Amino acid sequence: MTGLVAVSGMRREAKCFGADCTIVLSGGGDNHALAADLEAAIKRGGRAILSAGLCGGLDPALAPGSVILATTIMTSGVRFDCDEQWRAAVRDRLAVVEGPLTGSDRIVGLPAQKAQLRAATGALAVDLESHIAAHLAARHGLPFCALRVIADGAQHRLPPAVHVAMTREGKVSLPRVLMALTREPKQLGELVATGWRAQTAFSSLFRSLRLLGVGFACPYLG
Repeated sequence: MTGLVAVSGMRREAKCFGADCTIVLSGGGDNHALAADLEAAIKRGGRAILSAGLCGGLDPALAPGSVILATTIMTSGVRFDCDEQWRAAVRDRLAVVEGPLTGSDRIVGLPAQKAQLRAATGALAVDLESHIAAHLAARHGLPFCALRVIADGAQHRLPPAVHVAMTREGKVSLPRVLMALTREPKQLGELVATGWRAQTAFSSLFRSLRLLGVGFACPYLG
């Protein structure tokens, strides 16, 4: 849809959007590239920004597949409020858990790290893109919404292969995963379990975005 910019980290997440928006990918966690691509999309006519994709759970009560609708995005002591009208429209169409999200410049993969981040921020979950998107939206005075789905729960450890798997193009590199497995074969079981949890999250994300419909419930693009 003209004017809507959707931000995610992986091509598989982006496929859930369909053709209703301009898609900005941030494979590999390159924040500078993400910010530049978002600026370019805004200059081409972006009027609203949606961050949607998977995230890591910080609240132990949230299971993989839980849909999080952010109230605020927190990063480095700064808070960005998400648009209330857009959130209300999403609530009318989806069953969501509302609360704060926090942004991170790197994957938060260990339960102890997640617990520490939860204690410091009170956030429900963490992701790698929403804080960058929220900052750009605030800078340009654009409405912003973040819809994220828990992939790994607060108690789940992400195996080392996950930290090296993603390319800058938002794809999973099989050679990188195999190399990581060669170095540490014992992580195979964790990697398989992580994949199954991710599949649950992807299914939930796809279903949620389809239920939101054209424009993903954004009230500013009619």
